[in-house]
Formats: sequence, C-alpha cells, structure tokens
Amino acid sequence: MTTAAFPAETWDQIRCEWLPGGGDPPFAPEVIVAGFTAARRLLGPTWPADVSQGARGPMPLRWVVAIGCRLEAVEHLPGAGRVIAKIVREGWVSSALAELAVGAALHAHWRDVELEPPGPHPPDARVLVEGRPVHIEVARPELSDDQAQAWALLARLAKGIYFTRADAVVVEALVTWPPSAETEAEVLRAAAREAAAVPGGHIPLAGIGGLWISPPIPSSDSGPLFPPSSRIHPPANDHETALLSGHFALGDGSSPRRVVTETRIAYDERLRQILARKRNKQLSKSGHNVFVLDVTRVPEGLRIAPPVVQRLFRQTQRVGAVLVFDDGDGRAIPLVNARARAPLPPGFVDTLARALEALVR
Repeated sequence: MTTAAFPAETWDQIRCEWLPGGGDPPFAPEVIVAGFTAARRLLGPTWPADVSQGARGPMPLRWVVAIGCRLEAVEHLPGAGRVIAKIVREGWVSSALAELAVGAALHAHWRDVELEPPGPHPPDARVLVEGRPVHIEVARPELSDDQAQAWALLARLAKGIYFTRADAVVVEALVTWPPSAETEAEVLRAAAREAAAVPGGHIPLAGIGGLWISPPIPSSDSGPLFPPSSRIHPPANDHETALLSGHFALGDGSSPRRVVTETRIAYDERLRQILARKRNKQLSKSGHNVFVLDVTRVPEGLRIAPPVVQRLFRQTQRVGAVLVFDDGDGRAIPLVNARARAPLPPGFVDTLARALEALVR
C-alpha cells in the first residue's frame, strides 16, 4: 500500500511532546520510536482525532505506539491495506483494531496469514496451519454506547419519580435492553404511576422487565438511610451489569430529597445476537472456524461472555472455538467447542490466546 512520508521523530522529541510532565515512559525508548514512527507513517500525523485535538500523556502515547507496532507487523500481509484504511477512517472506535490485534498475533506464529480474504462472505482472517485453512471471525461489540444510553434513561426515570413523590425513594428498573422508544415511555409512565401510589414491591411490566419502588426512606442525623437495592434480581449474576444513579432536588440545595435509580443491562443477550449473526453469515458449515470476541469495550466482558459462549456451543457445531479477549488488560480466555464438526489443529487455540496476550500494549 502507498504511505505518506513523514520525518522520523527522535525519542527526545516524542518525550517532550507526549510526556511534558515527566514520568516513566510506557515502553523502552526504541520501542516507542519504532511504534510511533509506524503509526505516523501508516495512519497519518493526526490520527486519531484525539491526537490532533491535543490529547497527550502516557496512555494516549501507549496506545498509539502499541497500534504502530501491530501495524508494522502486518502491513505486508495480503488484505492489510483494507484493515488499515478502516482504522484511518474510524479512529479509536474502529472494530478493525480488533482485526489488527488478531492479525499481529497470527503473524507472530504462522507464516501464511491473510486479512479480509476475497469472497462473497469472507472471514476477517485466514491462516494456513499444517496445510489446513483456519477461518477467524472477529467481533468487537461497542456496548459502552448502550451504557451511555442507560445513564440517560436513569436520569429521566429519576426526574419523573422526583416530581411525583415528596420523599426519597429507591427505584430499580429491570429493562430488556436496548429499549425501544415505546418501551422506555412505558417504563417512565409506570414509574410515575406507581410512585404516586403506596410503593413497595415488584411490579412486572409485560415485554419490558420489572420495576420496584421502595417505601419512603427514613432519615437519620447523617441523612436518608438507603436500603440495599437489587430487589428484583440478585446484584451479581452471570449476565447483567447494574448501573446506579442519584438525582437530587433541583434549585433547592438544602433539601435532603433524593431519588436513587438502578437499571440492569442484560449484555449477554446482545453478545449472543452478535455471535449468532456472525456465525451464520461469515463462517462455513464445514470449515475450521474460530471466533475472537474482543470485549475491551464491554463492561465486565470477561465475566459475562464465557457463559454466553458455552450456551452457543450447545446450539452449533460450526464454531470450533471462541477466544474472549480484553485488549485493555491483555487477558484472553480460550473456549473450545467439544461438539465442533471440524476440530481445530492441536494447540492452535492456546497458541493464539498466548499470542494475543503477548501483544505490545
């Protein structure tokens, strides 16, 4: 692929720009120079937008260098240009960053690697192992967007309760996620309706989930005594993430009134839908197939995803293994499907998992 030429920067120049407050560099100087130079050469001097807007410090530098090192490892591979173009276009949130990580990990151990091979429904990568092609599909869900939307729902829910009651209450909403506009409106109407009555108890909402509103909360010298929440479901289980938000009286700083709202996002269902869709569209029935599920942007993804994958294995013989991978802390969990129609080459899954963990980050 054609790349623009930029003058190479020295370690002293990089340190002055990116670590102006001093501190320890995230990598050895020679690694930083190599990775930084590759990132500038292949992605441009202002990638991503945060960099062009002045984001500096150890963490932005760490990720630019890590991505540069991975780019340098894969840039010569067939199909790498398409992956790089997506990263340039989409920035930090690009799903192609997960493809890049997988490509670099594959290239560290196998020679015949191709990214985004041609075809009507190609996988994200293909590698030749012991003469057999292994197809790898990569998914990087952006469920943090759901989290941001849930916070907005919590704020609206809290305000609706606040204007209905004259005392502090706890509201817990279990919502089938993501809600539609109709679902959200029904939750808000139900919350206001029930809060106006004498609350306390589980209120089922057909097709939505459930609602619980506490009795009035007694106060002490230190303020309201908020009872434990989680009246609808246990606070920690295999598939949900809880969000909590408090809402105080507006324009009345001396008021002790407060509404506390909580909602649960069933991320496991979203992950199941993603895996099922990619399995059916991208992977052949008879091939040696692997999923890499990058949960870097899924809250508690390493906890939530493995049970979802195990349930998927009970429904399909098409997927030989799934690697659940968090690129933030570098952990990879290999899960092998004992029912797979085409078992994978011995040692392949564990080797790929260790290669993902060993990436520069």
